[in-house]
Amino acid sequence: DFKTRKQTSFKMAYDQTHLYVAVRCDEPDIGKIKGTKQDNANIWQEDSIEFLIVPGGEDVIRQYMVNPNGARFTLSRSARTGQWGKGTPPGQWQAASHRGDRFWSTELAIPWKALGKTPQDGDEWRANCCRNIHTLDSGGDTLTAWSPMR
Repeated sequence: DFKTRKQTSFKMAYDQTHLYVAVRCDEPDIGKIKGTKQDNANIWQEDSIEFLIVPGGEDVIRQYMVNPNGARFTLSRSARTGQWGKGTPPGQWQAASHRGDRFWSTELAIPWKALGKTPQDGDEWRANCCRNIHTLDSGGDTLTAWSPMR
């Protein structure tokens, strides 16, 4: 079993129109976190989370990223060919972040129409939640994921 020094937890919920993802990132160095406030910047190179999802029956990985300032970035990638493409434009999904005492958190609201489909009974969707940690004064791992990445 592997346990990182800076824990990350997430929850998902949904309704008829959206998928919701809430992520909490333990961070003893919360006052030292820096980052852009601009959407579509390279936020994977700073403290951020990445939520990856593959709708049932598809081979396109949709990747949603948010930093502690609420800046957003998305990509898509073919699971078959590995070719990268544009993700969901920021105007079509929402995210908000919060800095607390020794943690930061973010919430995402992704419309089903942005994912191209709504789950049906029997569908198998795949998802992963990853964290990029670049504030390392108190230690920790730079990259963590809920499920091992291949």
